Amino acid sequence: MDARPSTPKYLRWGACLATVFGLFVAQALVGALPTAHAQGNVTIAPTRVVFEGRERSKELMLLNRGSEVVTYRISLIQMSMTKEGKLVRADKPTGGEKFADKMLRFAPRQVRLKPGVAQRVRVMVRKPAKLAEDEYRSHMLFQAMPKAAATVDQQVEGGQLALRLNIVSGISIPVIVRHGNLSAKTDIKNLTFEKGKKVDEPDVLKFEMTRKGDKSTYGNLTVKFIPKAEEAEPITLAKLGGVAVYTTHEIRKFQIPLKPPEGLDVAEAMKLEDGRIVVTYRERSEDGGALLASEELSLQQ
Repeated sequence: MDARPSTPKYLRWGACLATVFGLFVAQALVGALPTAHAQGNVTIAPTRVVFEGRERSKELMLLNRGSEVVTYRISLIQMSMTKEGKLVRADKPTGGEKFADKMLRFAPRQVRLKPGVAQRVRVMVRKPAKLAEDEYRSHMLFQAMPKAAATVDQQVEGGQLALRLNIVSGISIPVIVRHGNLSAKTDIKNLTFEKGKKVDEPDVLKFEMTRKGDKSTYGNLTVKFIPKAEEAEPITLAKLGGVAVYTTHEIRKFQIPLKPPEGLDVAEAMKLEDGRIVVTYRERSEDGGALLASEELSLQQ
């Protein structure tokens, strides 16, 4: 009878844990946000779902733009936003937020996409009787499944076992249910401009965005430098798309590196004349484009 080498217990346990759920939840909090999220070669659109009034059903579209078959598992998770704008997993509501998962249904729960194939995912809401007027939010997680389970190779150098890890990545989008006559008011406060400490460091604009009311806000941020001279053109220093201020907190803090258009030396332009930095927060054009908040900071030489 052949004597087969036994695997040490601690390595067997390590193998069980080898399927690591390295979850990279990608919310477009900074940078230009397109109308679809991309996870690898799979595109998900739209990037958020909002139920208002009597709306009961909406659809998402997954499209495999790659050359291989992929499988995604779909689930609902809870996430809270920190005051710095970071989304983190949550077990219970924080601040003024409320979760929506109890009233949400969706199908299918898993999709297998061949190259070039699209799949619709239907999301439905069923509001319970006597639901309190408020905004409710959960996040829909699209989790890419590995082609094979994690394995342990026993034929390795030096007689030692090696673990081969399969990382499961994913992307999440918010699903929001609004019930009742809700409103929100947003302000931009405490603008401060900091010069880069080194030659290769960008200037930074810091400020706070406050939200009052019982619903979240969502829009695009633009930062411009307006020279004092009337004939001079405004200079766009930063654009942030898909900026949300959820009901978790009444304040969100921003620290934005100012990056001028390529070939334009804004530092030199700002030395030549006085001007002001203007920050605007607007709804997306598809939502009406209304101005949600605006503030400016005067710069004097």
